[in-house]
Amino acid sequence: RKGEARGVTVIDDFAHHPTAVQETLQATRQRYGSRRVVAVFEPRSYTAQRREFQAAYEAALARADEVIIAGLFHPERYTKSTAMDPHELVASWQARGLTAQYEPEPDAIVAYLASSARSGDVLLVMSNGGFGGIHDKLLRVLANRTG
Repeated sequence: RKGEARGVTVIDDFAHHPTAVQETLQATRQRYGSRRVVAVFEPRSYTAQRREFQAAYEAALARADEVIIAGLFHPERYTKSTAMDPHELVASWQARGLTAQYEPEPDAIVAYLASSARSGDVLLVMSNGGFGGIHDKLLRVLANRTG
């Protein structure tokens, strides 16, 4: 738990494998009950960026109430056939009725959540890296938000 601002809880988790993401979401649900969980996932590790794990990530992240997926950490390391496709993931989640979007940059994610997060939300940020300082940026922007 990184902090709370205006009733919005921001959590940092190292989840970088589909099983870890699934377990983290399950634990978050147990801890925070019926609160809305927004999963913010940065595919940063080798596993997270590989197409062969895409279906597993799709299923794991679908346990959230909303999913925001960031851009691949080093997309130049992959080809179209080997890289996870965030656009395909978002389309699949949306087809299930889940609110989901692809925001490649951390600052765009912060801007979106600054306007969409509401008191009671749990923002579960999952990455195995610094993710552009997103946690502190979220807490700062949420604390300074009016209304």
